[in-house]
Amino acid sequence: MQRLSVSELHLCQHCPRLFGYSCKGYKHAWKVGHKGSETLPGKRFHTLADHIFRYIANDDASQRAFLNALTSPDPDITGSIREYIKNEFFIPYLAKHAPQLSFEQIEAFAGACDSWILYLSQFISPDGTPPEDPKALIATIFHSSEYTMSSDFVCDEGEVVRISGRPDALLFDPRTKEPVVLEYKGRKESDPAQDLAQTSLYAWLVSQSIGITPRVDMLYLEEPSPLVRYDPSVIQTLIGNHASLITL
Repeated sequence: MQRLSVSELHLCQHCPRLFGYSCKGYKHAWKVGHKGSETLPGKRFHTLADHIFRYIANDDASQRAFLNALTSPDPDITGSIREYIKNEFFIPYLAKHAPQLSFEQIEAFAGACDSWILYLSQFISPDGTPPEDPKALIATIFHSSEYTMSSDFVCDEGEVVRISGRPDALLFDPRTKEPVVLEYKGRKESDPAQDLAQTSLYAWLVSQSIGITPRVDMLYLEEPSPLVRYDPSVIQTLIGNHASLITL
């Protein structure tokens, strides 16, 4: 049985020859992909966002602090969430890592975090008001970050390929009742078709796991309006065309 990750299949989209090197074990023989301005430290943002979601989903003390933010008398829910993330995570992270970052990188990092916080606050409360039952809402939206998934894809000729992957975040939208695959892109939107082809593989893994096709939200963190959204019907159409990507 062939075993492939979503990242390896995405590499195959870029260059089948480099994908062949990867399959033979030459893991450091290639560097491909769309680059951002290099001002935004994208890997650091991914790490921090994942860290925050882990704590909201699993840490009782952090969850209580988040609940306090959501029940704040301040009518600006976005401001409350921003203060919570700034004080609990962003400032401690910068205190530890700022010496390795330039001023421009810190500025871009803060801007990316602010875009993400705005997305998160609109996800939690689309009308900008404090939720009626924030504890139940948190339990509905956030789940453990330990969701590396795998599933078998049967090619037309009968060969079985086991595909594994882990999206940047997996949420549940209580308003639309949709699971949501959230992906961060530390750059401007430059090749949405290829980005969506990759992310649809994560969506396929989710649909195989829970039996529901998710929505896909992509945040292009160097764009002034970062959110690009694809509803489940679009994702289902892409999933139906996966054979052309997976058949090797």
